[in-house]
Amino acid sequence: MNQYRNINTGKILVLVASAFTFAYCFGVFIHEIGHILGYQYYGIATKKLVLDPFGHSYMLPLKENPAGDLLQFSGGSLLNIISACLVASLFCKNHNMFAFPLLMWAGVAFIQESIAIVLDLVNGSTFDWTLVVAAGMPIYLVIIFSLLCMGAGCTIFLRLLAIVGINPDDSYTKILTICILGISPFFIISLIYVLFFMVTDQDNWILSKSISLGASIILSVVLALLFKPLYPMLEKFLPVKSRDIKPTHLGSSLSIAVLFTLFCLFFFN
Repeated sequence: MNQYRNINTGKILVLVASAFTFAYCFGVFIHEIGHILGYQYYGIATKKLVLDPFGHSYMLPLKENPAGDLLQFSGGSLLNIISACLVASLFCKNHNMFAFPLLMWAGVAFIQESIAIVLDLVNGSTFDWTLVVAAGMPIYLVIIFSLLCMGAGCTIFLRLLAIVGINPDDSYTKILTICILGISPFFIISLIYVLFFMVTDQDNWILSKSISLGASIILSVVLALLFKPLYPMLEKFLPVKSRDIKPTHLGSSLSIAVLFTLFCLFFFN
């Protein structure tokens, strides 16, 4: 007899995809708030804040701070990760399905910032973590930090899959489908968005969003491959129970994803 709960795949897809969309957008929001707080620590106010999760989010200070240090440059990532840690601590105790989008953010925030660190170091110039290295932090510590964040984010995501009913008896095809269709649609929308709505530096943004889409597919494949091998160990140290997905859970997750995305697009652009 199958010991695991069998939950409708369609319900899982809707819940994971909507929760991921909210989590990514909310992570962008918290990241930029972290930069604002980092600059305010030095008494520098914010001139402009743009939150465009599908395009380009950024904050502009009234002036640059030549004496800026690690806190100023890493403030966005640190606030996102620290806040995610607090949410992750709640994840260990309460798996309330109405809070699933926030639980998803706990995992996505780590993954977001891990990838952001790598991209910053590759792109160089005046990106956040390139400036952190320039301010004195050894690059190997930054890379280790990025790897730890990726590990934490993937662990939380794999546990979230178990909560929504994915289990070791499921086929690899089903798990891969949930991962890809739960994560990648956001980046497909982002690519379409820059194709039709961004007019400034469009070619670079098309390349950036295409890379993000490719990375999301690769990450989805890796997560699907890791699910079954890691399930016994994760269940031993971070046990969870699968939950029923009710229409109210789906409605709540979809609503918060749509409303928060519209909030960013219409009030901070």
